[in-house]
Formats: sequence, structure tokens, C-alpha cells
Amino acid sequence: MEANASKTEATKRRRFVIGALALGLAVAAVCFALPRQPAYEGRSLSAWLADFDLGRSRSHERAERAVRRIGTNGFATLANMLRTEDPAWKRALIKLNGKQSLLHFPVTPANSVRQRAVLGYAALGSEAKAHVPVLIQIFESDVSPQVRSSVASALGAIGPEAKAAVPALSKAIHDKNADVKQSALMALANIQMWGDVQRVR
Repeated sequence: MEANASKTEATKRRRFVIGALALGLAVAAVCFALPRQPAYEGRSLSAWLADFDLGRSRSHERAERAVRRIGTNGFATLANMLRTEDPAWKRALIKLNGKQSLLHFPVTPANSVRQRAVLGYAALGSEAKAHVPVLIQIFESDVSPQVRSSVASALGAIGPEAKAAVPALSKAIHDKNADVKQSALMALANIQMWGDVQRVR
């Protein structure tokens, strides 16, 4: 009886490992299919942005410098990162990572990816002015509150050079979603338009 139970357990574990590996290979295939990113000193833009997770440190400062060196070449990557959401397979991997330690898949939650993009725009600051119209278009057309909130934060991170976004952000302070509303208010503050905020309330 014990032998059968042990054999059943071994079979389940084997199936689990095979399934996990298959899922990991599928993720790798998706990653390789993604468009190439701009790089600096042999590292991709997203790799540099990941250093922002470490907080204020020498790595953070190097990451800011790298983002500025990449400059406008990074706009497409940053915009794609802002629009990141977790598909079902990614949510499954994140859940799997939390349940076991045998295999760990290198997946980053969408909210972390979007936050890195916001910090990327903050590093660019006024240099991102030319990309503001694209961000406004995403902010006004995307249906995801999480994406819209992150785009608003990115516009605020750019600062006064994002003043073209003031009408869209002002409208968003009446949004039904609390996160979008708060992010829009903070963005308006960073763009130094508190006077407009008071008038549209």
C-alpha cells in the first residue's frame, strides 16, 4: 500500500516538473519573440530599469545614467512596459513560484514592470517631452485602470514638459477608479498646475 502511495506521489511530482518545464519553455519562446530593446553597455533598457528596484543606491544612479544615454530610443520600450498586464499564464507562474521552491521562473508582476517604466520617464524628465502625445493617447484610449494610472504617473514624472496632458488629466480627476483619480491629481501637481485642478473640481 505504501509502495503504491509512494509511486503515485512520484508520478505526480514528475508530471508537475514536466508541466512546469513546458510552461517555462513557452514563456522563453514568448520572450525571444519580443522585439529587441535598445541597450547601453551591453545591457537592455529593461535590465537597467530593474536596477531601480534596489532603491536609492549606486546601482540606481547608474541606471538613471543608462536610461538617459539610451534616451529617445527607449520610448517604444517604455510605452510597452506601461501597457503591461499579467496574462493568465504569467499569473499561473507567479502563483507557482509562491507555492514551491523546486523551480523558480523569472517572471515580474505587471505592476512592477509599469513602475519601472514610470521611473524610466522620471530619469528622462524633460527629454521625454516628444513622447507626451503618445502617452496622452494611451491614457485616453486604454481601458485598464492600472495602465491609465501608470501612464498618469509617467506624465507627472516628466514634469512641466508634459503640460499638454493637463486637459486629459484634469478630466480624469472625476474618474470612477480611485487609483486613476489619485494618479491624475498627483501628475497635475507635478506638472505644477494646481490652479487648473481647483477650477475643474
